[in-house]
Amino acid sequence: MIREALARGYCTERNGKKVLDPDLIEDMAVEVEKLELGDVEQLRVQLVGCGVAALGYVKDENDCKKGDYGWSQSYEDVKTLWNKYKETLGKI
Repeated sequence: MIREALARGYCTERNGKKVLDPDLIEDMAVEVEKLELGDVEQLRVQLVGCGVAALGYVKDENDCKKGDYGWSQSYEDVKTLWNKYKETLGKI
């Protein structure tokens, strides 16, 4: 998908007369894939963390802290909301 998108860049009016360099496209695609996969994977881990927190499964021994790979502000917000929920249930 990335390689095709990079190749389409040669099909624009501005670049249409330039010589296609497949080695350059391949090297650029490899670099872009490294960036995207790392970011997407971390976002997936963070999203799963939010789900775990929303279900109330975060305990001291498995809690992640700011700076950890799976930590996000959303994760922290969900934990806070869960704790408020538990507190409210105790008052009912």
